[in-house]
Amino acid sequence: MTGGQMAPTTLEGQVTTTSPLGRNHELQGYPLKMSEILSQIDGAVFVERVSMHDVKHILKAKRAIKKAFKVQMAGLGYSIVEVLSTCPTNWRLTPVEAAKWVEDNMMEYYKLGNYSEARKYLELSNKVASDIDSKGEIAVNNATLGMIYLAIGDTSKALKNLEDALKIFIEISFFFIVIRIIDHFNKLLKENLFFER
Repeated sequence: MTGGQMAPTTLEGQVTTTSPLGRNHELQGYPLKMSEILSQIDGAVFVERVSMHDVKHILKAKRAIKKAFKVQMAGLGYSIVEVLSTCPTNWRLTPVEAAKWVEDNMMEYYKLGNYSEARKYLELSNKVASDIDSKGEIAVNNATLGMIYLAIGDTSKALKNLEDALKIFIEISFFFIVIRIIDHFNKLLKENLFFER
């Protein structure tokens, strides 16, 4: 964008040349979360959102872009890096104020991170854990997947994964309580604490 006009990712309330009163979701809809949307496409192998508001994040962005190129060149699938950056001129801010605005406003709505790898690794890990009947690992993976889906706005998948995790945790907890009771009684029996001497 070169004229400061509203983009699909312009935040609510943000003033642009085409939304002089600020973006209003009733008129222009909500800002699109591109990484979350694109990570759901079949074949999306590497989808990450980064920021360019300070040196630390610029270095992380550089690594993400390099990885995206490697993934793409290896023919593994679709890669994209969404970059949060400043526009001090159209925002009518100094460069320092614009960087702070990205950190305080954009990063609050557009959470940084990888939106494809973690989810896919956890889903694969769940399959492996299921194959070896490792309920604890499945529960932890489901809980983590639930939090990832919650972070990317997919509440139905988030709730399903968190409910599955809770069911397994309850089952495991009951099992471990029974095991601890048996171990405790075995210890008492070995020490002959149930019988008078």
